[in-house]
Amino acid sequence: MHRGHSKEAGRVVKAMTRLGWSLLRHKKHYVLGLEDAEGRQLRFVLAKSPSDWRSLRNSLAILRKLAGQDLRDAV
Repeated sequence: MHRGHSKEAGRVVKAMTRLGWSLLRHKKHYVLGLEDAEGRQLRFVLAKSPSDWRSLRNSLAILRKLAGQDLRDAV
């Protein structure tokens, strides 16, 4: 694993909290939550130390679709 992945994951979590997500849990994974306009609770799980360099990029793509926001500039 590349050492920078865990730092990048932490930056993603900080960016998500600035965009309204709540950090619900953070043991081995970050678990974030967001309530959508219809009152449904969205959950997103992000590994603290992803083993693959693509996982962070894939997570950002999923989050963009969920939140309707571009996190690339926020990270």
